[in-house]
Amino acid sequence: MLKKIGVGIFVGIISGLLASGGGMILLPIYLYMFKLNEKEARATTIFSMLIIIIVTSIIYAKYKNFDVILGIKCAIRWCYR
Repeated sequence: MLKKIGVGIFVGIISGLLASGGGMILLPIYLYMFKLNEKEARATTIFSMLIIIIVTSIIYAKYKNFDVILGIKCAIRWCYR
């Protein structure tokens, strides 16, 4: 359990300093440190990133730094390119 907490703190600090989502750090840690197979490691990383994205979106929306309509337009445009 301490190993997981330590990884969480490490990834949080590094991803905060580098302004990355943390996925590029989490995937190798899941593969080599926790010995997950590639499919489990990718799925766990994606799920972790989903939680971070949802929380960040709520914070951006709270401070009106998030344009929902523009985001929907970009998503639709990306899907039909």
